Amino acid sequence: MELISRIGLNKFYDYLKKFGIIDGYNMEFPGEGKAVTMPKNLVIDADLYRMGFGQSVALTPLQLANSVATVINGGALYEPYFVSKIYSDKQTVFSRGEIQIANVLKKSTSNTMNKLLYEVVNSGGGKNAKVDGYNIAGKTGTAQKYENNAIAEGKYVASFIGYMPAENPEYLVLVVIDEPKGAYYGGVVAAPVAKNIFEAIIDVRDISKHEEVASGNVANIELPNLYGKTLTEAVYILSSLGLDYLIDDRGSSTVTSQYRSPSSKCAIGDIVLLIF
Repeated sequence: MELISRIGLNKFYDYLKKFGIIDGYNMEFPGEGKAVTMPKNLVIDADLYRMGFGQSVALTPLQLANSVATVINGGALYEPYFVSKIYSDKQTVFSRGEIQIANVLKKSTSNTMNKLLYEVVNSGGGKNAKVDGYNIAGKTGTAQKYENNAIAEGKYVASFIGYMPAENPEYLVLVVIDEPKGAYYGGVVAAPVAKNIFEAIIDVRDISKHEEVASGNVANIELPNLYGKTLTEAVYILSSLGLDYLIDDRGSSTVTSQYRSPSSKCAIGDIVLLIF
């Protein structure tokens, strides 16, 4: 809620439009669905806070996949399409190239998000999508369902969206499970399905294993314990190790928590979250 408060209503809706969520993509293919969003002039603070963690905005699977692709490819939004080429008698009779709609994010922002999404699968809530020896990144999702203008008790949509290889994305997988029974968290019910799909892609494409992490460097830096350090001290230590950092300021003058945890292995360029 703090982050969405900093962004504000106007900028948030600007980005919904930039990502193609409000207007869609006007694809040359029938039946394109549109997102469900609240009219901007009707949004109150409580609505905006809910949007900040994914509620009150309903995307189509295509919009979700294309938005994540935009976040991780350097920030460029492309027009999605289903057919790239059509052949007849071994001759190409139709060819469809990439069409960029807009440049939405800075490349540096895209790189930061890529590293964070890699950590979600490597050591976070998306670890059930991890395939040993391969750099997979992604994010889980767990959404409540609405019926008759109210939250439907016990009904959820579990999802996972991920891609590989994290350092140079080529394959993107979206798994959506409507009203799972029993467990309903995306990391529990959707991520394992994504793992099966990634393993099938690896098998069909005969993709070799490798031992590098998303930053392209070997994870051989042992992260020190930064608890109790001031901002200046913590930043100096991380910078000397070649690590990046993000700060969550909750009012303390020293580090009260860190992610990743002390003694975990990092590579140059990895991001450490410092909570003050």
